[in-house]
Amino acid sequence: MGRVSSRIVVTARRYRRRRHSILIGLVALVVLACELPASAAPPTPSAGRALFGGPLNLQAREGQLGRSLDVVRIYTKWGPNGPTLNLAALRPLVTAGTRTLIISTSLPWAEWRTQAKARNSDANPDNNVPVPWCAAPAMRPGTTTPSGKSWFGAVADGDYDMQFATWLGQVNDQLGATVDQIYVTLHHEPDRLSDDQSAVDYQGCAGTPAEYRAAQARVFDLANGLGGRPVRWAGAGQGGKLRFVVIFTTWGFWHTAGGTGRTIRSLVDLATGLPPAGASGDDATLASARISPWAPAAGKYDYLAMDVFNYSGAVAGSTGPNGVRVDDPATATRESDQWRSLPNLMAAVKLWTTNFTTDIGSARPKRVFVTEFGSVPDPLRPNRKAQWLAEACRWFTDPANGMFEAALYFDVNQMRLVSWRWTKRNGAWYSTTPVGDDQLSISTLGTMSRSARFLSGGGACPTI
Repeated sequence: MGRVSSRIVVTARRYRRRRHSILIGLVALVVLACELPASAAPPTPSAGRALFGGPLNLQAREGQLGRSLDVVRIYTKWGPNGPTLNLAALRPLVTAGTRTLIISTSLPWAEWRTQAKARNSDANPDNNVPVPWCAAPAMRPGTTTPSGKSWFGAVADGDYDMQFATWLGQVNDQLGATVDQIYVTLHHEPDRLSDDQSAVDYQGCAGTPAEYRAAQARVFDLANGLGGRPVRWAGAGQGGKLRFVVIFTTWGFWHTAGGTGRTIRSLVDLATGLPPAGASGDDATLASARISPWAPAAGKYDYLAMDVFNYSGAVAGSTGPNGVRVDDPATATRESDQWRSLPNLMAAVKLWTTNFTTDIGSARPKRVFVTEFGSVPDPLRPNRKAQWLAEACRWFTDPANGMFEAALYFDVNQMRLVSWRWTKRNGAWYSTTPVGDDQLSISTLGTMSRSARFLSGGGACPTI
């Protein structure tokens, strides 16, 4: 039996997609000492063996799940000089060699936008800032003078080669010392803020799709020895540990982009997950999808990934489910039911990847991670969330979905594995008050994590 006990303080940064909920701050977690089954090093993902994991909130539940996570999702931010990394906080997670990490470092544009709105709407004109406002703009190399470039543009031009090479080296050499593979993300969900009227401002500070693709290629090439630096990527048998994961919103597979003067169009019917009959050629193949211009060249990353949720109506700062609409079986009136299964939510992702993801190397298939997934509870059907998880396990286990080689449950905010106190107003159910652990959902997720799809020698998916 292996004992796991650690105290971790990290910066957790979470963006939500359309509903613009933000969870940003220092998360202090004490991982309670608990007896867990002894496990080997984290596995290499494959069509027959998927990684199981989640953020620190889920890692704290390892004792309830009955196993260690394969991978822990870490959210960090870019600072004025590029990506930051708290090695002291993260090293305990990988010291035993039984877990690895996905480290997503992101430009904190949403924070800067919120700050700009607050400053420009107060009564002090001396506070005002230009829009878009990059609180920490990209600088000319070796100076403290703004370059005038977007951040992605500056990274693509090599202005931050030194900082990104240092970051990659820290991840590979220090955090990756005891594991076979460790995963990095240049910028979490770059497509997320391209779906509304702030898209032009976002691109003015962070960068355009073309600049993001070029920045991803530049950082990838840095790991491959650009400029004579050490090779840290394992491609072409080079022996490195880094794997690059590009993460998008699932919303980006379903819809076109918005922006100034443009209207977002839905490309799929979420009751089926597929385009409606009679859709145009680009709509039917999802070439029109929001993520299409953001997707880097296939040879410049290792895994395509997305975040997917059942219900996503949270508001900024919320801790519990908000705006949940389901049909009440106790009434004769047929109400709205927004409940969506993981198979239907992921159907568009499968369609897009089939049409537009080129294999990386002729000998290996497409590789896709689900880096966040989760469901809120149904306020009227206590078992429905557990049933959703059980169905998700069966979907991941289906050989037809073997391209999905990781599933990371997002035990944060709306998706927390807790029970809630609900109230109804204006036809929707709301809750901000947790009342204890959702034991059935925890048990179901634990059984999923120990199923044969996610654990060598594991058992069957849960039955609810």
